[in-house]
Amino acid sequence: MKAIISSCILLTGVLVLAGCETTPETPAPTSTTSADGRVKVTFENPANFTDLKSSSMDDFDEGYMEELREYVERTAVQWLAAGENLEITFTDFDMAGEYEPWRMQASDVRMVKSIYIPRAKFHWAVKDASGKTLREGTENIEDMSYRVNIGNITQDELFYEKEMLQNWMRLNLRAK
Repeated sequence: MKAIISSCILLTGVLVLAGCETTPETPAPTSTTSADGRVKVTFENPANFTDLKSSSMDDFDEGYMEELREYVERTAVQWLAAGENLEITFTDFDMAGEYEPWRMQASDVRMVKSIYIPRAKFHWAVKDASGKTLREGTENIEDMSYRVNIGNITQDELFYEKEMLQNWMRLNLRAK
């Protein structure tokens, strides 16, 4: 059983890397607002994030950033009351797993172990239609039990990060 799990983790790391391209020359957008204008997502200095990359050699992956942005825009609206808007600014991100460069044959494979938990730091504010702040906060979230979240991890490189964000949104964005 242990060998099967290890093989799945290694296979997941290989699949995570498949099809991921980065273009470090292109400056990353820092802010966008969802099509309906209800969710504004900003990434503050993403090149300085702890780990939002698809390779051990990259600073950050713009594709991952865009995927997380779209996910938050799409998911947050289901937790907001009618007329509410969300502004969220990510100041750091640390993906689940880690590249272990000392592994000569797998230096660019993200190793998913319980010690490499996903983390995110951000400031958020829920506002009404007039712009009045209804609730806000600064968060430093992490998911220490992320490995028990079994899902379609072979199809989504950001599965653990999205689960962590979805859990936070579900618990914090609802009107109280």
